[in-house]
Amino acid sequence: MAKVVLISPYNRWAINTASLSSFLKERGHRVRVIFFKQYASLPLRLARNNVSPLHHIMVSNTGNDWVLSYPTPPSRSELESTARLIADFEPDIVGITVVTVVSDAVATLTSFIREKLHKPVIWGGIGPTIAPEKSLDAADAVCLGEGEEALDEVVSKLGSDGTIPSDIANIWARQPDGTIRKNAVRPLRQDLDALPPLDCNPEEKFFVEEEKVVSEWSIVRLGGLYETMTSRGCPFSCAYCCNDQLRDLYARQRFVRRRSPGNVIEELMSARQKVPIQFINFQDDVFTFDGEWIAEFARAYKKHIGLPFWCYAHALHSDARVLELLRDAGLRRVTLGIQSGSQRILKEVFNRPVPNRKVIESVKTLDRMGLEYNFDLITNTPFETEQDCRETLQLLLSLPRVRFDFGLSKLSIYPNTAVERLYNELRLQPLNEATHAFYNKLYLLTQTPAPRSLIRRLSNSRYLKSHHGLLRVPLLLWWKMRQLRQHVRGAS
Repeated sequence: MAKVVLISPYNRWAINTASLSSFLKERGHRVRVIFFKQYASLPLRLARNNVSPLHHIMVSNTGNDWVLSYPTPPSRSELESTARLIADFEPDIVGITVVTVVSDAVATLTSFIREKLHKPVIWGGIGPTIAPEKSLDAADAVCLGEGEEALDEVVSKLGSDGTIPSDIANIWARQPDGTIRKNAVRPLRQDLDALPPLDCNPEEKFFVEEEKVVSEWSIVRLGGLYETMTSRGCPFSCAYCCNDQLRDLYARQRFVRRRSPGNVIEELMSARQKVPIQFINFQDDVFTFDGEWIAEFARAYKKHIGLPFWCYAHALHSDARVLELLRDAGLRRVTLGIQSGSQRILKEVFNRPVPNRKVIESVKTLDRMGLEYNFDLITNTPFETEQDCRETLQLLLSLPRVRFDFGLSKLSIYPNTAVERLYNELRLQPLNEATHAFYNKLYLLTQTPAPRSLIRRLSNSRYLKSHHGLLRVPLLLWWKMRQLRQHVRGAS
């Protein structure tokens, strides 16, 4: 039996960390989980000197640019608090889940742990999976791909001096001579039902931020929101997403796997006995695929759980029968990825060939059923022409109702993705920032009461194109009125 500290940076409830924790506990290891800080959201102008193309830049509903998921650098106090929590537990190894955008901050944390505590540190997650060699500049070893079995094997075979074995599948480690031992990944686990349910027990879980250390951290602190996944792998391979690389990593294997409906229900029933759940967020890349699975799940969920839930949908997997079953079971909100209204961008750049008519049909179905929904839309891509922007605007104007939850997402180009390779291959002359800003504000106007005919006329105004800041006036007025209505409803 080993003692392991798992750290989840900038994520107050991480499904992957909860899965690792439950798996290690089932194998007899002791685990302490530390949730280290949370993302900040701040205006781009305040963070401009510290923002890279990897950051999630969002155009807010009032037309301002914000950094939505900004990892503020760790403070000395936060580093010391985390080190104390680790030292008190006396672990054999520390594991950290890393996404690309937090790599620099986690490198600082890793260096502090190694210097002060002399404990081996292994990184896992999508960050080291797509950039393992760079990650090894900070970590003693990295785990590529799905990590439950690999991490269990690492902690079970760990040397008495903390040496990480070099012959374990999925693990890359730097050797004493500076070379890197690169092990192949093991086959994907196909039977997800064999995995234990997520570890949501508050025991041995801590949250660290600024001067505070909160013990017995759980979803109770998040207002009762419980997040889980019923599947692993995405049915699609969008060029800007990590799933394209993961498919290459696990070539010639069944990539999309799903737990049985009964297994999902058992997890939720077990979790409700441990923590008070108010709302469930299914974080599957696409939840609405496989109509037979949905039918069985919906019946069981309605009978045994009955809580409101939210999920991601895709226009090619949003037929009326599926959505009606889910709505009757408790579905309240859907996020639908649109990404662009330009068929050229969708097919030639994003590798996401979805006809606009399918988007329109899906939105009409959601609207007819009275479901709340919001859209994901990617803008400010260096591949767009003005015609592409106009086609996106036309699609939005064709929809019965438009809603962007936080705003529009500017394209982030992550390392080793297909979209990065395409960007490096092409000699692009991207639209200027002012043109993108003009169309972004028009996109946002489509969710206001402004008549569609008026928005079309505004899109043809050369004056507004040069003075797009004027379009913020109706956006601000709409936003203030929306906040006022919400305040009035809350007060009543």
